[in-house]
Amino acid sequence: MVLVTTTTTTRSKTVRDLTVGECARQIGDNAGTSVPPHVISSLFYKRVLDGELCPVVSRCRRIPPSYVATIESVLRTRGLLPPAEATPCQ
Repeated sequence: MVLVTTTTTTRSKTVRDLTVGECARQIGDNAGTSVPPHVISSLFYKRVLDGELCPVVSRCRRIPPSYVATIESVLRTRGLLPPAEATPCQ
């Protein structure tokens, strides 16, 4: 088995890309619900999400942390996550 780790370089630091499972856990934790990884994977295979930005490397899709908010937004738009809580006006 070969372990491949990809990274995304930002201006001042290097950030490790996420797997689909890690992305699903992060979004689920933020939303307070469970997100099955296969839901995110199917959006890539249906070409709803950008597969070129998140390539498959050694049978594992690599997702830059900066793309997680986009994935979360798509899940909300498709009704797969509850709507984001509105912040009260101040």
